[in-house]
Amino acid sequence: TAVTDSERIVEELIEKPAIVVETSPAPTPVPAPEPAPEPEPGPEPEPQPAPETVQASEDVTPVATPVLEEPPRPEPEPVSPPSMASFVLHNLGSYLIFPWFPWPVSPVHGTYQGGLEPRAAAGFIVAGLLVLVGWRKRSWLPLKLLCIQTAILVPYLGFIAVPYMSYTSISEQHFYLVLPFALAMQLWLLELLPRNVRTGTLVVAGVAFFAITADYNQSFKNERVFYERILRLHPGNTLATINLAGHFAHNGSPRQALAVLNQHVREAEKTPRLKEDPLFPTLLHARERYEAEAQLP
Repeated sequence: TAVTDSERIVEELIEKPAIVVETSPAPTPVPAPEPAPEPEPGPEPEPQPAPETVQASEDVTPVATPVLEEPPRPEPEPVSPPSMASFVLHNLGSYLIFPWFPWPVSPVHGTYQGGLEPRAAAGFIVAGLLVLVGWRKRSWLPLKLLCIQTAILVPYLGFIAVPYMSYTSISEQHFYLVLPFALAMQLWLLELLPRNVRTGTLVVAGVAFFAITADYNQSFKNERVFYERILRLHPGNTLATINLAGHFAHNGSPRQALAVLNQHVREAEKTPRLKEDPLFPTLLHARERYEAEAQLP
């Protein structure tokens, strides 16, 4: 619901023109000039000697002051978007690691900017270890479950651009699609452990599950908390910034909305990558709109 409302807010920002406030200055009365007081007679001033003039000799030539020109600054090269292969592998590895290490949880994990991320790499490492253990135990169960997981996740790996990818490359809702197969692999591994180790592992996992769930549910108290948690974990998320500002503006606080957008613009000056976000012009348009609203009485 929060995401649906946010998309509506963004559409309104794009469609509605910014409010232009025209203020005419009030006419100020011109005071009448006061009569100048008559000067009182006083002693006459003493004559000052004329200043001596010094003529420059013909040998002295004027020296031109050198003008230092700043060297031209090199323009930053545009950042190339990540390739489709790296995008798909990043999403797949991230989904594979979720059932094993679901931390940190977040309503939005941010968009993929390229490069090797530790979470995605850990997903392939865990998958490789499972296949290795299955081969040592002469069991093909882990490989079969991993293949089923991958087949289920194919529509969500980035081959098709969907609206949620403007928030994040991966969605925790898709994690539940692979959860039954991940639980099957975890129970298969527990059967290989001694009984006391198995019991201790289940107790620790159960406590961690409830702690993580309790912390995660705090993100959904209301719309403001939802966006603030996103920005706390991912400060450069442009869409969450626009929606948080829209939340404040629609609740009668355009100055607070303006402060949120100005903070993002200051961060964009330090990190030019943020200006390459497709929604950055929308953010600037929203800032103009809220500046106009903040000037209204």
